[in-house]
Amino acid sequence: YSHIADVNPSVIDITECKDCGSDITEETEGIGYNDDTPNNNTHNNHVTKPKQITRISKKEFITTFPARAHLNIFTPKEATPKLRADVEEHFDNDFVLYYYMDMTTALQMNDHQVNIFNINIDDEMEELGIVNYDLHIKSTKKLIYGIFKPNDEDKKTDKWKWKLSEFKTDDQIVQEYGIENSELPKSSRKTQKFIQALKSNIVIQESLIDDTKWFEIMQIKSLKRNVKMPKITVELSKDMFIKELKRSFSNVGQPLIPIVVNKNRTHWIEWIKIIYIQSQDIYIGISMKMVNNNALEVTSICLDRGDILNKHRLVGLDKSAYIKQLDGFKTSLTEIKFTDNEQNDLEKKIHTLKGQIKSQQDAIIRHKDVIKTVKRENAAMKTQIAYNNHSQHGYNHGQMYNNNDAQPAQQNGVSTGPEIRYNDQLYDTESKQDDEMEDELAQLIDGVIRDNKFSSNLPYKVNIFRTNPIGAKKNIYIEKQFTRFWKNRIHFPKFSDDANMYYWLDYTAAIQMSQGYSKQYTNIATAPGNFLAVINYEMRDTNNNILYGIILIDEAKAKSDEPKKYPYKLCALMTEKEIQSKYGIYPGDLPKRSRKHPDFLKQLVIQRSIMKQDINQINWSNLKLFKSQSTTKNDALKKSVSITQSVMKEYVKVAVDRMNTSTNGSNKPIPIMVIDKHNNYYGIEWILTVNIIHRNVDVGISFKYDRNRNVFIAKAIYLDKSEIESKHKLIGLKYNYCQNIPDFSLKKFKFKSNKPGVGLTDEDDEAASDISIDLQNEVRRLQQMVDQEQRRSIQLNQQLMNERQQQQQQLLVLQQQNQQYLNNYNNMYAVNHQQQQWPQQQQQHQQQYLNNSNTHPHQQYFPNI
Repeated sequence: YSHIADVNPSVIDITECKDCGSDITEETEGIGYNDDTPNNNTHNNHVTKPKQITRISKKEFITTFPARAHLNIFTPKEATPKLRADVEEHFDNDFVLYYYMDMTTALQMNDHQVNIFNINIDDEMEELGIVNYDLHIKSTKKLIYGIFKPNDEDKKTDKWKWKLSEFKTDDQIVQEYGIENSELPKSSRKTQKFIQALKSNIVIQESLIDDTKWFEIMQIKSLKRNVKMPKITVELSKDMFIKELKRSFSNVGQPLIPIVVNKNRTHWIEWIKIIYIQSQDIYIGISMKMVNNNALEVTSICLDRGDILNKHRLVGLDKSAYIKQLDGFKTSLTEIKFTDNEQNDLEKKIHTLKGQIKSQQDAIIRHKDVIKTVKRENAAMKTQIAYNNHSQHGYNHGQMYNNNDAQPAQQNGVSTGPEIRYNDQLYDTESKQDDEMEDELAQLIDGVIRDNKFSSNLPYKVNIFRTNPIGAKKNIYIEKQFTRFWKNRIHFPKFSDDANMYYWLDYTAAIQMSQGYSKQYTNIATAPGNFLAVINYEMRDTNNNILYGIILIDEAKAKSDEPKKYPYKLCALMTEKEIQSKYGIYPGDLPKRSRKHPDFLKQLVIQRSIMKQDINQINWSNLKLFKSQSTTKNDALKKSVSITQSVMKEYVKVAVDRMNTSTNGSNKPIPIMVIDKHNNYYGIEWILTVNIIHRNVDVGISFKYDRNRNVFIAKAIYLDKSEIESKHKLIGLKYNYCQNIPDFSLKKFKFKSNKPGVGLTDEDDEAASDISIDLQNEVRRLQQMVDQEQRRSIQLNQQLMNERQQQQQQLLVLQQQNQQYLNNYNNMYAVNHQQQQWPQQQQQHQQQYLNNSNTHPHQQYFPNI
């Protein structure tokens, strides 16, 4: 197997020059030539002005997709038939030639022979690459090279960034582009490694046949290209199969057929022994390769003649003895089934069950779509009703209290009060049960799809995507046009401007990374560099679908001098169906929602509200200060405040009293999201708005709730409402609880000494005086309210006593009348001479009794008869 064919070159037409009448050589038009390609033959050099060619750079061609022409270098349809007609080498059809060009390009890339040249030709820049196909023009036997250039026709996709443009010989390349013969790619089939592999001394031992685990050997099945051959499945026992193998291997008159196998940016030689299975009257191939210590191992069972022929052609040999052995392939085999392989029965059952599951899967998907549609309609209706009620009656903060905690409890000696929870105020929480059902359906469907499509592993690998520091800023480039395009296409949340949307994208990415929810995927064939990262931004489109951020490596940044800054780029927002369609990633492998994380939901519940004992523990000097970043606020709002810590403490206590005594719930603590990007931390803090009375402005003080100690710890002072509102929006609640807060934006805030006369300005003195007056007025007002309530209570008590006295007097009069009536009746019974008049008198007394009863309905009278 030491002979390598010296592949024979190509045709040149002989034409007579019209100018001088001499014979000149003119290249036959090759495939991929543009219509405006000049005729660059050597005869015209005496007429055409020499080109000014300057080499700018030369670098190795690194592909985005696996090393081959497919997906990297686009080949026009008209290229292969024209090339097939011009080259000396024979190819049965255009598809066979394309496979040869595709795999030859792979061999060239594996051998690092493909380079990209940047050239200045007559002040015009040219960028091109060259491939040596080992093909030759028919008449001249000269090598012909493929020239590929940037594909400017379609820049919307990462595929086919280059296009096969033309074919030229070495002389033409020198003349056209100034690239010398020494710089042209060398033949991959003439490398020392390739030649040595073909000279291997192949010795096949009988133990190779006996020791091979034939049930586990891969079978390369027939493809659809063999449309004229009948396709069959063969069943035979392992013993019969080995018997047939030994009979064919004993025939040493037929040489082993060398083939080229390309995989994972490397290639090697394998050897195929053609086997005739007499009992079935079929031919197959057994492919083997050399491993350590020149030992052979079986790699595959080849059932397809076309596959063997194509891979053999890549070797570059021209011996009919090899190809003639393939004449016996009259049928195309789809599979060899070993009857004594127990796994076959299992596979039949699995196949049947998969068919049933597939039918159920289709039905589930249809029902799932219907459920989603109905659920979204109901959710939209509920949201609209809640919004209408909210608009009419204001925010019902009372619903945030847990009804089971009507009585204040004690924890660590602190009155906990009713529990406050915001976790049921998150967007889309009304369909929590539906979400759980949807997750179960998604997991079931994904499992079925995985089993049907991949029997072992997924085609991609999933890992956590995390940058340092976390978040989009300095890591993920987001174009202004991107936020401008998407801002008004987002159903939830609503963004007032581009900066507001960027804030959401930046910090949601940070939350995802902190929780370990953001994902990166490798071995994605349709992604540049086989890399893709996805972030669940929890934004909703107009159909209420969750939108995911598609993040790719920014190639422009990777090639720049500062690759560490913004190495990634947010390229698109997609739904889970769009991601699965384009990149093949299953919904179950996509990032989960950060705002459904158990720790996040837990932090949205606090056991009590902020109280005065929390204010007493504040270390004012340790509080961070978040100043106003806005430059558009009214200057009247941008005040500077100087205040002592003691006075500030009193203001905060007043705010706490108002919050805890509020009946409409309009002044409850507001949750905000805080993130430390450098320390990979996120958390929820609670805002208390405090009115600085003497300056007539508000500030916000954030508290972190320590659940274990049941205390609130002051963390920062916010001087701008917009900063609070942005961080509050990150929580993802259905309503904006900041809208009841008046706008405020301070320029400066500082604490001054409590000692009188120490560093005080006139403004400070005036402010201190205002503080004293305002505090006195507040105390006076509260005292008046107390006095008024006391007077009202005295009046009510006096009125109650008067009513009771009147009731007692009326009762006494009724008792006296009753006694008088009783005495009169007793006297009447004692007189005997008045007995004859008794009926008449009795009637009179009864009438008198009835009249008395009507006059005093609550007094009962019982005469002695």
